[in-house]
Amino acid sequence: IPDGTAATYAINAVSGITATDKGRFITFEGTGADKAATISDGSSFILEDGATWTAKSGSSIVFQILDATTLVEVAGSRIQTA
Repeated sequence: IPDGTAATYAINAVSGITATDKGRFITFEGTGADKAATISDGSSFILEDGATWTAKSGSSIVFQILDATTLVEVAGSRIQTA
């Protein structure tokens, strides 16, 4: 996930997922620096302890697909760089 072009940005929705994807895993890898994207706990992303993840370079997070609109963080998968 790269930096935003002008500012940081929030990823707050998912698309392109179907019912047949249920149970699969998706890994997000950050490549951002000063305009890194963020993912916050909400209806589309369920994060462990509700903690926001930032897509800084070297960071990664794994989600399991719950349904076509919801991803759940896999406990212990988060790598968050400063």
